[in-house]
Amino acid sequence: MSAFSKLPTKEVYIAIVFCILAVTVFSIHVSHRTAHFQECDSTVVYEALHNFPIPSFSFNSYVSQGSVVSAEQAQSILAWPLVRTFTSLYREQYHITDEGEFNARVVRALTRLNPVTAFRAAYIAAVSQIPLPFFIKSFFALPTAATYFPGAGLLFGLLSGPNTSYEDFMSRATLLTLVLFSVSAFLLYVISRRMGIVPLVGAIAGTLFLFSISIYSYGYHLGSTIFNIVSGFAWLLVFVKYWNTSAFFKKMSLATAAIVFFNYLIVVYWSALFLFIIYKESRGFAGDARGKLKKVVKSALVFLKTQWLACAAFVFIGLFFYPPGQSYRGTTSFETLPGYAYNIILNFFGFYNDRGWLNVLQFCVAGALLVVAAIGIFSKKIDPASPRYAFRGVVVALFAVYAVLVAGHVLAFFPSRHILVFAPVMFLLVALALQDVVDRFRPSDVVLVGMWAVLVVLGFLSLFPRISATEDRFAIGPVDPDVKKVFIYDCGASWGYKQWNVGVPVEVIKPSSFAPEVNQTYLYVSQTAPMNEAFTSIAREKQQEAEAPAVQVLSESYTPSDACFLGYHPSSSCLYGSPNRLYRAKFIILPSKE
Repeated sequence: MSAFSKLPTKEVYIAIVFCILAVTVFSIHVSHRTAHFQECDSTVVYEALHNFPIPSFSFNSYVSQGSVVSAEQAQSILAWPLVRTFTSLYREQYHITDEGEFNARVVRALTRLNPVTAFRAAYIAAVSQIPLPFFIKSFFALPTAATYFPGAGLLFGLLSGPNTSYEDFMSRATLLTLVLFSVSAFLLYVISRRMGIVPLVGAIAGTLFLFSISIYSYGYHLGSTIFNIVSGFAWLLVFVKYWNTSAFFKKMSLATAAIVFFNYLIVVYWSALFLFIIYKESRGFAGDARGKLKKVVKSALVFLKTQWLACAAFVFIGLFFYPPGQSYRGTTSFETLPGYAYNIILNFFGFYNDRGWLNVLQFCVAGALLVVAAIGIFSKKIDPASPRYAFRGVVVALFAVYAVLVAGHVLAFFPSRHILVFAPVMFLLVALALQDVVDRFRPSDVVLVGMWAVLVVLGFLSLFPRISATEDRFAIGPVDPDVKKVFIYDCGASWGYKQWNVGVPVEVIKPSSFAPEVNQTYLYVSQTAPMNEAFTSIAREKQQEAEAPAVQVLSESYTPSDACFLGYHPSSSCLYGSPNRLYRAKFIILPSKE
């Protein structure tokens, strides 16, 4: 036997190079993770875990849509000893000074309770009183205080404890999310190989994923996006691995039941599988319409019987965690459809977002590959026993389910982070399209390696400007000696946990606690809004009529930026996010004119 026969194969070399690339990209992101800017939808995770159950009660009342409690009953509930305990804890935690405003808000929250949210309020109170390990409480804390997942809460809880500082938590948590981002890239490569895609094409698809601006940016975010992506890949890996085996339905039920704790929208993937199986089982039935209907019903019942574990998990999630009315994000019309489609495709595949002509070029390349993938899905004959056949069927069913949900205003066709839940499918479609091109034109390995090398170079050229653009600009200092307090205006209280080390108190503004003193000097800092807009909004939020405080602005500054977690968006609002901006204003509260 020749000594050369023991050398690694070409596939092994490609896999090793791809791993080195992924680890290199991961290392760059890890070194930047504490310097990357954050937004409230990310930092709120710390608030949810470390101040349980107060944020859970607040969020539960926010999503409630009912009226099982009258105003009179709410007033009496407010006097219950246990309720007084929680409201006292809330007032202490958030330094509530306007008790009348606070009580009015509590009464309003109680009158919004429906049976499900009333049940959740009860079990949140019960769980908060049981001496459970921090990671177990985190399992309940995160999904009841935000639109995020119990599985994510469990993982974040395992990485921290009740006394973990904000800075330490964010460092550990972003390390976890960046690991999940990197794992997603590896899963993309593995699934591609499972579907018969050649190693170089799988590596090229994985490289596209590694350098997608929107994808890797959400690797720094603690919200649902990266969990949606990695769990989608995990579900598809189980799908292609066990397709056409006797264990397929059992494995899919088990995988779906586990993954739904990390991704509620996996039910959309599962529904697509349901439709595909029914279509496959009833296809070619030659009987009359009634007979075919009976065949469809029988196929559906047989499938559901195998999926009892997944169905039980759906019911559990719906009862204990899923926030009602939180799926639909954004609206679409015929006028906005082209622009939204343009931004959506770029958010999946865009490398570089600072040049208009480059955006158009990236869109054209990605769009062409998706067209090739669509042609391959509907025209290419594939062995029904192959994973690629099954993937093709589920993708068609998935887009059908998605179209119905968009038409029913359950989901939206909108260029926000929420649509990135379909990233696994989109990147695998591109991998299939590239494979179809390779099969048709038969380029040499040298050509494919050259394409891969060009992508890697372009990826790194785009990565470092993005790192510079996302360097956190949200900073308080320096603070002048005459400033009594710093007020931060943003959506979450989590900024209040950060060690600012500026020598004066720092308070996150809440309508029920915002009470600046007359003739005192303050500093206003915000990532999201200038001071005049913030004060007007605060006055509007109060239950009683109120006017924005009269102020004299001593100095004001604005550090602009259009860098958002989302790489491409049609407005400066970042679409349910916050840009990397900084508003500062030094001001004095003037006496009232009354």
